[in-house]
Order: sequence, then structure tokens, then C-alpha cells
Amino acid sequence: MQKQLTQTLASLPYITTQDLATLLGSSNEVARTTASRWCKQDRLIRLKKGVYISKEFALTHQHHLNFTNLLANIIQPSSYLSLEYVLQDNGILSDAT
Repeated sequence: MQKQLTQTLASLPYITTQDLATLLGSSNEVARTTASRWCKQDRLIRLKKGVYISKEFALTHQHHLNFTNLLANIIQPSSYLSLEYVLQDNGILSDAT
């Protein structure tokens, strides 16, 4: 059970306390406590209140080009990329203001 849960967490880009409660088959309070313990054990990384990413997923994907953009969209779902950022990221714009 524990190994299967670890594999599931490693395959998900992020997990909420509600998702964790569903996976554990427990209440949201138990899920919050479990998430807190796993953060202290370095198994999860807290992105914001109630939203976590598994350390294994972060280490596996940290070198992907769009990983920081993914994290930004998880933290702030209505965020967008500015034109200047996209142009600079693609090497079209050499100076950033």
C-alpha cells in the first residue's frame, strides 16, 4: 500500500489535501496531518496551503524547460506568461526590462 501510494504521488504534478484524503481513505484532517508529517520527512513539498508536490516528482522534472511555469500555474491558477517573458525565453528578445 505504501509503495503504491508513493508511486501514485510521484506520478502526479501536484496533490491537494482532498486528493490525499481520497487516496488514504480518510478525513481531510487526517490528510492535513499526514501531509504535514510528510513535509517534515521531505517526502512532500508545500507549494501553498493545501497544495503539495512530491519531492520525487520535483526532482525528476526540475530540469524540464516548463517546470517553473508549471509550478507558477499550480500556485496561481489564473497566471499567464507575459509576451516579454516568452520572447526572452525563446531567445528572440535579448534585453529584459
